[in-house]
Amino acid sequence: MKIIINENKLLLIKEAEEEVTFYKFFTEVKNFLKKLLDDPIGAKPSKFFNENGISKKKLLNKMLDRGIIKKKETIDEPNDADGNKKSMHYLSYSIPKKDFEHKIKRLYDYFFDDEGSKKKLDESFGGNHYSSVATYIFCMNNQGQRCVLAGKRRGFGSAGMYNVPTGLVGDNDYNESVEDAAVREVSEEAGLTISKGFLRDAGDTPYSNRFGKQLGKNFVVCLEGTTDDYRLGRGDGENDPFIWIPEEAIDAVPWAFGMDKEIKRLIRYI
Repeated sequence: MKIIINENKLLLIKEAEEEVTFYKFFTEVKNFLKKLLDDPIGAKPSKFFNENGISKKKLLNKMLDRGIIKKKETIDEPNDADGNKKSMHYLSYSIPKKDFEHKIKRLYDYFFDDEGSKKKLDESFGGNHYSSVATYIFCMNNQGQRCVLAGKRRGFGSAGMYNVPTGLVGDNDYNESVEDAAVREVSEEAGLTISKGFLRDAGDTPYSNRFGKQLGKNFVVCLEGTTDDYRLGRGDGENDPFIWIPEEAIDAVPWAFGMDKEIKRLIRYI
């Protein structure tokens, strides 16, 4: 018996065979992560990633960016047997358990889902999509000093430098608004609950990172009362617990992303 399949149906069958399911992607990611923990430098993505145009560098960058993995990198210079210094490079990764499967789903959407493809286009500068948000929160202390809320960054890259509550828009939900992202990041990082009604537009910040040109949204919040009226939580662990930094101490603190310039600019208008 001869079966004849017209060209259109053959094309549909081919597309169905090539469709990447979330289960397949999830399995491949887990296998790669096991290799990465055992061999941080030599681990290579499987043929699956290469066939879909996902390089090791691109995969690692996106997983770092979305909190799927955390990277620790140090350089040591111990003395060898002859008393000469030698440079030793140590690299390791860890995998936070919180919301792991949800984060992988968002990574899958980024690479393969139609909404993910749309987002990648929207993230190019000049579009109407904000990739990140920063919230500058001011309040007076009991000594009558204006203070800004900030936390010291942990991990590799800008570690030890301070920043205001900052993060990616759409980190938990692709349809998240910049206002929702601002409120969420303040809660997650500083343990402080604010409403969207407190947010005042403080302009945009264009910047570039490894994914190209991006656009960040800035908000300013001026709280009534004093800093003692607002209880801060421990946060999500990406920063040390947030503290109130008096205006007079701004120049004495190392700031990430040049935030001290933005803080001084905002102080003149609030």
